[in-house]
Amino acid sequence: MTEKKKIIEACPMWNFMFLTCNKKPQSVNGIIVAVGNDVYDIKQDVIKVGDSVRTIKAGYTVEIDPRPYFVKDWKDQNNPTLVEEMERKQTIKIAWPIEKVDGIDVMIVPDSHVRFFWKNGLE
Repeated sequence: MTEKKKIIEACPMWNFMFLTCNKKPQSVNGIIVAVGNDVYDIKQDVIKVGDSVRTIKAGYTVEIDPRPYFVKDWKDQNNPTLVEEMERKQTIKIAWPIEKVDGIDVMIVPDSHVRFFWKNGLE
């Protein structure tokens, strides 16, 4: 995280934050969270915060609420079989808000999508 913080010159606007994009297998309530072949951890480090973010600071670790990023696959809605229904419950597709900022992949998340945070001894 220390190198990424030095390299990114851009700053997020308002209540948005730049987070790392650590890929780790993670499950939420026993459900595997994945995007294609990439599995991202719901816990990420904060690189930079916008001016309107009041509680969270750069260097903290946050847990992102994945629910706003769930992707519903409409073509699977037409009369799924029992097996298809069970498969769908085991894997949820998530469209994480990942963008390139100054050549580095970051998640751009508003502070309202954070469930918990850890200060990591920075206070």
